[in-house]
Amino acid sequence: FQVYPNPVVDHINIDFNTPVSGTVEAVIYDQFGRVIYSKDLTVVNRRAQLDITKAQLSNQFYYLQIRSEGGRKLVRILKK
Repeated sequence: FQVYPNPVVDHINIDFNTPVSGTVEAVIYDQFGRVIYSKDLTVVNRRAQLDITKAQLSNQFYYLQIRSEGGRKLVRILKK
């Protein structure tokens, strides 16, 4: 999958390269591996959007993990 924009301001778009249906779980970890935010997302037309305004993230690097029926993947994101 692809994540954009990066750096992130208030939302993250997630585009899936393979067909994904239903929901996926998005988990944001800090640099120490602590779960900062978690949310189930609905995938529509291979795309999901994560609104992070409620997560109250500081401006720093985080790790975003997407878990789906096909597995999980971790990407590094910068909150700006």
